[in-house]
Amino acid sequence: MLGPSTILHDSIPTAFAAKATVCFQVIQMGLNLRLWLVKIGGDALSVVRKLQKGGLDRSEIGSYITDSKYLCVS
Repeated sequence: MLGPSTILHDSIPTAFAAKATVCFQVIQMGLNLRLWLVKIGGDALSVVRKLQKGGLDRSEIGSYITDSKYLCVS
C-alpha cells in the first residue's frame, strides 16, 4: 500500500530535519491505519538507522528521533 500525503511545514530548519519529520509522519500514519509494518522509502536511511539505535540521539534531529521512538513504544 502506498499512502500519499501532503503536509505543509514552515518551521523545519534543515533538509535532514525534514527527512526526520517525514519518518515521524510515516510511523504515525502506519499506527493510525493499524499496520504492523511500514516501509520508509527514499533517502531516509540515515534517519531509519538513528531510529534503530538505542540510547539518546544528540544530533540536530534528536528530538524528532525521540518523538518517533516514543510513538513506536506507546
